[in-house]
Amino acid sequence: MADVSSIVLRAEQLTKVYGTTIQTEVLHGLDFEIHKNEFTSIIGYSGSGKSTLLNILGALDQPTKGDVYFNDRSFSKMTQNELADFRNQNLGFIFQFHHLLPEFSAIENVLIPTWIKAGRGTNIKAARAKELLELVGLK
Repeated sequence: MADVSSIVLRAEQLTKVYGTTIQTEVLHGLDFEIHKNEFTSIIGYSGSGKSTLLNILGALDQPTKGDVYFNDRSFSKMTQNELADFRNQNLGFIFQFHHLLPEFSAIENVLIPTWIKAGRGTNIKAARAKELLELVGLK
């Protein structure tokens, strides 16, 4: 059994309901923990709630009920600005349908979050972005 202090991401009673008149419950009372250095896969059939779950875990959407904790910090207690900062500093998404800005190069698309947070990236950030692109076979 993993040490409680190693919990990085925790979901408690996550429920997501869409619609008002006709309601569709996509997630119902989901509880789980992800520990430091642990790899987790979310698999399921089309329409089973994978994207909904990832959007909630990524602080892009809110559950109807329940909460998500990152290092014991509750998403539901964060303001929209705090959630935006959290996403910028802690998460990286690769969407099924990418949303790259065509007027920017690959490295510029990678650096955009750093520009939003602190202005144009430093040479160190650009060097790290280049290193990461090369790691996945892009130059």
